[in-house]
Amino acid sequence: MMTAYAVWAMAALYAIALIGDALMARCWRDE
Repeated sequence: MMTAYAVWAMAALYAIALIGDALMARCWRDE
């Protein structure tokens, strides 16, 4: 069970990192 939770946690962090990176790139591009 813990392994499944770890996989979901890693997937969530990866998705957040991708979204955050895209938002940062957009903000820098607007400037």
